Amino acid sequence: MRPDILVPVHEQTDVAAARRVAAKAGLKAGFEEREAGELALIVTEAASNQIKHAGGGDIVLRDLS
Repeated sequence: MRPDILVPVHEQTDVAAARRVAAKAGLKAGFEEREAGELALIVTEAASNQIKHAGGGDIVLRDLS
């Protein structure tokens, strides 16, 4: 099992970092480029919502394969 990836999201600039980390992790996990892009979009939305509604938090990426 690969280790979890923890991405702190406490300000708006962290959203872009979370998106980049998610896309890279998706490709490393064997996702096609389109799928990695979809993962990045999902993480972007989740990170944005953490900032807007919870004042921040962490995104945890875990390979469950």
